[in-house]
Amino acid sequence: MLLLQLLALLLVSDTVSARNLRVGAFNIQVFGVKKAKNTEVMDILIKIIRRYDLLLIQEIRDSTNTAIHYLLGRVNRGQTEPFEMVLSERLGRSNSKEQYAYFYRPAAGLQVQHSYTYHDTKEHGGTTVDLFERQPYIVSFSSSGTELVSFRLIGIHVDPDKAVEEINYLDKFVVSDVQNRPGPRELMILGDLNADCNYVSKRKWKKIPMKKDPRFNWLIGDEIDTTVKGSHCAYDRFIITGPGWQGGIVPDSAKVYRFDQDLNIDNKLAAKVSDHYPIEFLLSEKQYIIISISNRVYIKLLGDYKAKGSLPVNELYDLGVGNKNVHVISVYDKHQKLVGELKKETDGEKKLSEELFKLITADDSNLKMYIEPLKKRYADKQRSKVVIALPATHKQEATIIWNILQIVVCKYFKCEQ
Repeated sequence: MLLLQLLALLLVSDTVSARNLRVGAFNIQVFGVKKAKNTEVMDILIKIIRRYDLLLIQEIRDSTNTAIHYLLGRVNRGQTEPFEMVLSERLGRSNSKEQYAYFYRPAAGLQVQHSYTYHDTKEHGGTTVDLFERQPYIVSFSSSGTELVSFRLIGIHVDPDKAVEEINYLDKFVVSDVQNRPGPRELMILGDLNADCNYVSKRKWKKIPMKKDPRFNWLIGDEIDTTVKGSHCAYDRFIITGPGWQGGIVPDSAKVYRFDQDLNIDNKLAAKVSDHYPIEFLLSEKQYIIISISNRVYIKLLGDYKAKGSLPVNELYDLGVGNKNVHVISVYDKHQKLVGELKKETDGEKKLSEELFKLITADDSNLKMYIEPLKKRYADKQRSKVVIALPATHKQEATIIWNILQIVVCKYFKCEQ
């Protein structure tokens, strides 16, 4: 065990400490150079933003394109887990254009995979129709430390005077456009939808099919007040669709963050910060830390097992590790049916099996091991990768195992970076 601890000190771990991640959406009300110069307001904004791991910021109005970069720099000052930013183009039909920004922490396991602005002109009755005042800005994220490993966010600030129409356009056009592109099925519409009070009154909800569509779940209810003062309106919303959100979000974590109460500031200062409260929820931490090393390991299917069709992404081959004396690793499917074994063609593979068995049985580590095909299909012989899953509470042990695996596996196989 001492040897493993020394290796952990010598090598750098690529694992991410698992924890719940706080995701938010915040309309910071006409943010530009003037607001960025208000030290009192900026100090409050910085405290609010640092609360999050991923935050959609709306209503950035700055033709110089400097204020949001200044805000990012101020937020990151002195931080051990700094934010990075992905920023939309300036959007809007009038001269008063706005931008969207997503602030996210790479150290929390978050990475941007793809981003684009929805192209919203449609042909209708022989004429070209511009659907949105400010087109939605879509960003696809991966998250290595949470149960939900990838998702796509559709950020929008809806035109209040066209709230019903634009919400319906999200349902009718945008969601299908995103779903038709490669990427995760888990989508979230988030932002200031102006989805309440005079803009979307109770009688107008009948004109919005998405509200009662079972494909969608509205995490912020109509009874919630997302405004700072002078009204009681649920303008800001999270709307999710896709199977992975179930279990991916901490139950009952979606709420409004009342920064004035939490930071003990008066109504006058709070109103200078924004006329909206942020809304937020928690992404569930990964129950297992996944450590994977790709190498030239092959699966050979046994007998007459010839499954056809696509292999579900979440189906992993469970390694049979019950017998310490067995040097051949048997491969099982999710129904515990024996489907293959590691191909024993080299002495290196035999030694690899032996060393991995020692790792998995040492110190009651609660490790789980899998073979995951690199191509999501069955074949008589296919290239795969070894995946090690460790309970997320064993963070120090995860670092140790990651480091030793680099030595053990890469000693016998050419590892891919």
